[in-house]
Amino acid sequence: MHIFCVGGSVRDFLLGRPGGDMDYTVLGCSEAEFERAFPRAHKVGKTHPVYLLQGRQYTVSSAPSIDRDLQDRDLTINALAMDPKGYLYAHPRAVSDLVGRILRPVAAKNFYADPLRVIRAARFKAGLPGFRLLPGLHHLLGRVASSGLLAQVAAERVGREVRLACQGQMPGHFVRVLATASALHPWLAELEEMDWKTTAKIMDLVAGKEQRTWMALVHACKGLQVEPKHDSEPDTTAGAAAADIGHRLRLPNDFIAAGRLAATWQQAASHYATLEASLRVRLLLKLDRLAVMDDFWTLIRASTGEDFSARARCELHTVLSVHLPPALQGLGRRSGEHLHWLRCRALEDN
Repeated sequence: MHIFCVGGSVRDFLLGRPGGDMDYTVLGCSEAEFERAFPRAHKVGKTHPVYLLQGRQYTVSSAPSIDRDLQDRDLTINALAMDPKGYLYAHPRAVSDLVGRILRPVAAKNFYADPLRVIRAARFKAGLPGFRLLPGLHHLLGRVASSGLLAQVAAERVGREVRLACQGQMPGHFVRVLATASALHPWLAELEEMDWKTTAKIMDLVAGKEQRTWMALVHACKGLQVEPKHDSEPDTTAGAAAADIGHRLRLPNDFIAAGRLAATWQQAASHYATLEASLRVRLLLKLDRLAVMDDFWTLIRASTGEDFSARARCELHTVLSVHLPPALQGLGRRSGEHLHWLRCRALEDN
């Protein structure tokens, strides 16, 4: 049995970047032999022999050698491995592409074998914005996307890549690569109806926090309006569209809720200074309940150029300081309606 540290962790070590998750490839043994050697390893792969052990991922490879295993990787800069003694194994172009800051596919067939690599390539551009995506790779992404194979990828795997893209230095590149390669469908098809260039720009402006970047990704979702809606009204159908994307990608509930809120309220919040008190109270309480006050107003500032955050925090304090008198407590819906009215009055009088 031979165990090699592989992929991104080796790449980041060579680039002098902070280390992330460590991934390992295991050669020269069967799954049963690996499980006997590491009885605490937990198998997580459904179609591939992938295990988790002490927070690290191990893949049992059937390749006859580590050099052959590297030929099945996605990009040359990820076709890297290091043995326990620190000896480096690399694709013939891996090191030169690292030096030249180039994103190059190892082989086209590898992307057809695992179409998730289309999404991963876009994610790497988001995380390594200084790297150049070769035209050949861009064309390959489009060809694989047009084949319809992306629909066969497990939702959880796509969702993980989207979240990693939202952690990137320039997450807008994730959208730019997929959009220009016609690879948004089926997982992010809603973005095809949006101004994705503006969405990508806003994602870059709010970069630095994963959930906030996710909110930027879906904030401009378009709802299905039956009747014309005034800009100052929350758009619940847009919020539903954003939530649909989150559910499709099997994202955590807090991400889905934050994305729904961003899409529902972003247009109304851009008019916060003139928004009626009733809507301001509703918005502020939602932001406070989801603990996304700072993230939401950072998004609004990025999309409108106006900063309402100080006023919003002040008004939230006012809203939360209002309490029902004892005589109006315990009356069910009537109590809630009166508390809302008192809070609106407090904002109007403030």
